[in-house]
Amino acid sequence: MLKKLFAAIVTFVFAVSAMAAGNVVLVDHAHMQLGDNATSKLSYSVSPSSEIVLDLGNYKFTLWPKSEPAPDSVSVVIADNQQYYLQLQPGKKKYSLSRSTLTPRAGSIPFSSFASGQQIMIAIGRLRIDHIKKEEAFRVHWLGLVDVK
Repeated sequence: MLKKLFAAIVTFVFAVSAMAAGNVVLVDHAHMQLGDNATSKLSYSVSPSSEIVLDLGNYKFTLWPKSEPAPDSVSVVIADNQQYYLQLQPGKKKYSLSRSTLTPRAGSIPFSSFASGQQIMIAIGRLRIDHIKKEEAFRVHWLGLVDVK
């Protein structure tokens, strides 16, 4: 009985790991939707899930001059009322985009999951919030599209 339980647990863990492994967005130049590559229209494809792993890999953000500060945020847009952000951490390369990490922007509902049929926009850039004017400005350094199968 313990062997069957152990086998079931191992199978479940491997299935979850495999699902998560398929839902990785590796930031690269080929999927960039701005600048010279905007005409390529390559998008990522993932399975429905509660999480996407965003992997910055070794991507060099070159859209703006070197004098421009490095990106500090990720913006995830699913719909008008489903817009979220995540702060980047210096030196960190992989980020979970999920309920526990995505903060809803003003007017957005809490994040639940990435559902079949959605097209998601993931942007990496610099977020500036003017608390006096109550405005947000986001300067995009990289933009990719993700289709949820």
